[in-house]
Amino acid sequence: SSRPTSMLWLSGQFRMYDYDNRTPHFAVDQYVRVDGTVATSLTGGSEPFEMRRHFVDLEASLTPLKFVAFRAGYGRESDDRSYRVFETTVDQTVRASIDSTGFSWGSVRLQYDYSQRTGEGLDEQVLGEIGEQIALRQFDISDRTRNRVSAMVQVTPSNIFGFNASVGVGRDERPDSSFGLQHNDLTSFTVGLDVTPRDDVGIGVSYGLENMEALQRSRQANPGAQFNDPTRDWTTTLNEDVDIWTANLDLPHVTSRTAVRVTYELVRSTSQYLYGVPPDSTLPPPQQLPVVTSSIHRASADLEYSLTNRVALGAGYQLDEWIVSDFGRSSQTLYNSLIPAYTNLLYRWVPYDLNAGYVRVRYRW
Repeated sequence: SSRPTSMLWLSGQFRMYDYDNRTPHFAVDQYVRVDGTVATSLTGGSEPFEMRRHFVDLEASLTPLKFVAFRAGYGRESDDRSYRVFETTVDQTVRASIDSTGFSWGSVRLQYDYSQRTGEGLDEQVLGEIGEQIALRQFDISDRTRNRVSAMVQVTPSNIFGFNASVGVGRDERPDSSFGLQHNDLTSFTVGLDVTPRDDVGIGVSYGLENMEALQRSRQANPGAQFNDPTRDWTTTLNEDVDIWTANLDLPHVTSRTAVRVTYELVRSTSQYLYGVPPDSTLPPPQQLPVVTSSIHRASADLEYSLTNRVALGAGYQLDEWIVSDFGRSSQTLYNSLIPAYTNLLYRWVPYDLNAGYVRVRYRW
């Protein structure tokens, strides 16, 4: 990092991650497909995936006016992989923002991000060898463009009250993906309030809403004539809304030696999967699945008592309550004639309550 002038600040960083997979090849001739049928392995066994990643990030901040900053940044992530359809991918990002803290009532920020990921060394034969459509593109390495816009405002009308709000919209597109994830949109909104009626009392509440929409394209086909038949294409549209409620109470000086913190968080999600087929489809009309809902309640309380200026004892309690309603637990899924020998542990869908307690000793030096 460097500050060559009082108005200009520069920073740069570089990271390298090398995952050298030395796992010996594990030979597999046959495997059990979808828990019901013995099939011949097309890969012949395991493939030791490995990768090397280089990441560079550069940023500059210019402050021509007091309390106003113009920021610009550039990031480049390059990945070299083994046993993937793309040998290398390069993800480049440019971003720009305006920050202002000069207002008497608070601060604002506006930011725009644009990134583009491209791959080289495409080997469609790898997909063909395992019986996949060669036009399939895997979402984590496929070519992608991303646009994001976000804004944040903080308002502090007095020493007691503080408000904050943020909003963000973005879209990812994958123009070269005939099958797999096509695009996804993300919208988020958050608003919060902080109240400090006294130096020894802090109260905070916030609400956030996130919405995600995604489109995936697939083909239901067996090897042979069906494999290249576009009338057997189908799509999945995901629409998910997530509500996030948080609240906290901080009492740093209940007594001269005692501090207390209480928090609560509620995350509620509603997801809908909609299946579609083209007008000339030869597939049967899809049966839509029920809405998936889930929520998690998390409450915690923490107490700390200072024995001396250096030593403190602490204790706390946390409660997690997970509630879920998923079609994966329905009898139609668990007892299906298409999968006569199906065993499901349901570990992803079983609701639970978690009670946790802890004690600690803190030493400061």
